[in-house]
Amino acid sequence: MYTIKYIFLATVLTVALTFFMLGQDTYGDKHNADKKHHDMSEMLGKPTVDVTVDELHMKIWLVTQEQHEEMMKGEINKKMMDKEREGAIRSMEMVGIKRTGSVAKKMEDTSMVKEKDMKGVKVDSKKAERSTKESMLTGTHHIMLDVTDAESGNEIDDASAKIDIVSPSDKNSSVDLTAMMMNHFGGGLTLDEEGEYDFTLSVNVNGVSTTTQFQHTVK
Repeated sequence: MYTIKYIFLATVLTVALTFFMLGQDTYGDKHNADKKHHDMSEMLGKPTVDVTVDELHMKIWLVTQEQHEEMMKGEINKKMMDKEREGAIRSMEMVGIKRTGSVAKKMEDTSMVKEKDMKGVKVDSKKAERSTKESMLTGTHHIMLDVTDAESGNEIDDASAKIDIVSPSDKNSSVDLTAMMMNHFGGGLTLDEEGEYDFTLSVNVNGVSTTTQFQHTVK
């Protein structure tokens, strides 16, 4: 009788442990999936350049400002704004500025200081947003960059990007791309000459620079 009870108890524990382990695996898979970077191709279509250099996978879209404006309309605009807002909040948290919905209790002698601080943050935020929008709309063309880890497809921390341009008449210029999200960058370019342009894109990750070159013809 005792033997049967022990066998039954062992079976129940084995089944319970199995379900627990399966649950852990499912959570791990979901956690890893959440870390995956969203593919911007779903919103922007086929990229102008799709290349893997060293450990980075880079997708580049180069369009006119008119085309960029069309892309930003409707559902695409909503999705991009949501992601840019998430990126802005994440950036603010990284420098120690945290937004809170409401504060239940405030010290009377510091409430005015806090209010001024919040107003300052709002003003700075509006200025930054206006500056970013202006830089996005500057020039004749718009460039968008999406960069991820080539092996895992995951997001990359602490990345920055710039692009060097050589015009058909051999004029040189350079533009620092603005980080819209952790791995998405954008900027306005002035390509006012007809002919083939040479571009050198540099992506810096933790002090290590990776470059890729490509051409684009303006008609």
